[in-house]
Amino acid sequence: MSITIREASEADLEDILALYESIEENPQLVLSLEEARAMLAQFSRYPSYRLWVACDAASRGAVVGSYALLVMHNLAHRARLRPLPRTWWWRRGGRARASGAR
Repeated sequence: MSITIREASEADLEDILALYESIEENPQLVLSLEEARAMLAQFSRYPSYRLWVACDAASRGAVVGSYALLVMHNLAHRARLRPLPRTWWWRRGGRARASGAR
């Protein structure tokens, strides 16, 4: 498996939502495509918040995972910028799983 990680685009949203739907206990809690488009647009207005996708080259670039990362200032650690990772969602063997911070 050859994985490429890149910033997500609007074209990835259907695959990302399918990934989330497969792991969510209540799939009705997953955003609609229209809601996801609005949320992605909102992400772009934050200076340091991005949604990333992992794509499998062997599957014609199919989205097999996603990851959101926020880099923000912090009063601790001498006010250095600190990454705040969110949950990494990934598909393995046709099943989605979550790992990392929630």
